Amino acid sequence: MKANGVILPYVVEKLQTSHTLVAWAFTLQCSLGFLINDLPKFLFCEAPLSKQLLHYFSYRQLGIVGGFLAGFGYIGSGLLTSSILDHFLFHSMSGFGFGLLCIPSFMYIHAHVDYQTFAKIQSTAGIFIYVGVAILPLVMKWLIDIYGHNDGLAIFGALIWNCVLTGVAMRPTESSSLEIESTSCSTVPREKLHVSDKYLPLLSPLFRHRNFAICMLFVTSGMYVYSSWAIFLVSFGNDLGFSSQQSVYLSTAGGVGGAVGSLLPLVLFSYNKMNAYTTCLFPSVANGITLLLSTFMTDFTIVFYLMLLSGFIQGFQYAGICGFIPLLLCEHHLGYGAVLYFLVEGVLYQFGGLLPGIAHVKEKEKENLT
Repeated sequence: MKANGVILPYVVEKLQTSHTLVAWAFTLQCSLGFLINDLPKFLFCEAPLSKQLLHYFSYRQLGIVGGFLAGFGYIGSGLLTSSILDHFLFHSMSGFGFGLLCIPSFMYIHAHVDYQTFAKIQSTAGIFIYVGVAILPLVMKWLIDIYGHNDGLAIFGALIWNCVLTGVAMRPTESSSLEIESTSCSTVPREKLHVSDKYLPLLSPLFRHRNFAICMLFVTSGMYVYSSWAIFLVSFGNDLGFSSQQSVYLSTAGGVGGAVGSLLPLVLFSYNKMNAYTTCLFPSVANGITLLLSTFMTDFTIVFYLMLLSGFIQGFQYAGICGFIPLLLCEHHLGYGAVLYFLVEGVLYQFGGLLPGIAHVKEKEKENLT
């Protein structure tokens, strides 16, 4: 998503379209895999799409195909895009590929490690996510400066094909498919079942585990903030009068801060110091104050360090939530909780692209009038 923020101005200029549509395509890309995977479960199907596919294909096959589509979407976006519809098509293809790779990977790890180890692995994943946030914007900027927008995107897509190796690395198992839960609360007497248990089991974790419901409230705001921060940070720097290179450095600062922040939950988890306050409440308030302060600053150094701090807070919160959610849910509800988490993440990403994009367009229109 951070790399997409770098190419946002180029795509707007190339296609002569609005920031809103381009940003929406980017956020749709980052969430389409989650939405396509989880909506069947939400619509009363027996399982998410990825679980159903695992009855016919192996983890390895899904991972390889997902990695290929993720990279090919960028190649098509660079070499074959001539309209905003093409832009949506290829970035949606890339997003579906990432989802096809990511979600089976999540399920594969869960199937091969114990309950506590799974929570630690989920927390550790945040470190590598923010390493990518720090590096990929610089890589994208470097490719565009040397090869131009179209060829640079195509080369970037070819680099993403390394994700195919993730699929290759998934060992074949005796049975790649997973058993599908037929009930949401099999150990609870029928007279004590909630309406959600009987008719909409995906929502059952929210009623059976109230702390998880509170956590999801903070997740919804966090996903919106992150997607808007990731997509529009470079444009924000440009609007403040910074050079394009300096604006990219803002993204890098956020990534470096996020990688460092993701390390802290590992220490706190080891000492059992992670709770709802340290994981959700305090980081949300602190990040809101940090981002609010950045809108009043015009000095690059100050904004740089504020983005470094914001990245640190978001990295800490993301790693904390990823590790905390498995601890909030019983093992029976973990699958439903994961589906709900990814679905909410996918939906909120859309608002992170649409609403700031609309605000950006309105601000530009106001400036043109004056």
